[in-house]
Amino acid sequence: MLPTPPNLRLTLDAIDQAQFYQHPLTLAEREAFAMQILSLQIQSGTKAGMFSHGAAAGEGVPRLFSGERLHTQLAAHHTLLIDSARALILLGVHSGAVSRALELAHRKMETRCYAGFCAVGECRHLTVAFMRYLIASQSPEHEPRLGSFFTKLAAQRDGQGRWGNFPFFYTLLMLSESDHPLAIQEWQYAAPLCAALLARPWRDDPISQRRKSILSRR
Repeated sequence: MLPTPPNLRLTLDAIDQAQFYQHPLTLAEREAFAMQILSLQIQSGTKAGMFSHGAAAGEGVPRLFSGERLHTQLAAHHTLLIDSARALILLGVHSGAVSRALELAHRKMETRCYAGFCAVGECRHLTVAFMRYLIASQSPEHEPRLGSFFTKLAAQRDGQGRWGNFPFFYTLLMLSESDHPLAIQEWQYAAPLCAALLARPWRDDPISQRRKSILSRR
């Protein structure tokens, strides 16, 4: 499962897929994934805390796990940052190196607008990614911020089951990962649209099947 040579986006996708489809990783696999992520973190300078792409960085258009394309370098770079931190949490490899990497990454994230909820451009995508990170952390200290984020997301409703220009499937994915009452409330708002979309024919490609699975998660 481990991309060789290292390719961070493929690594993160593999971890996300295992978690999404509930395919347990062995301790050896989790440690190998963690080591690869750690090896790609920038340790000093203005980009400290960020992660480099690794091999084949320029191949293809970057996408979120749910298939939405990313068109800006800001979104492409910061999804790697946010998703790397989230993956390190989910892998559950406890070491000083992992703790330091998470602290460095968190400090970098806190300097950006999406850490306070942003509904502008592709910072919407980063806001949802950051919410997934907060949910994965399961930290009580993040509960007030998550509650605030869910309230602000609700204010983006368009009345049609979506949240304006927020990435629909990625937002649903995030909501499905939380048992917060406000997350459940937002899923219920989108439920009629989810049911209508599920009733349509779906292609058999991986992204389409992920999206179909997302729609039926609650």
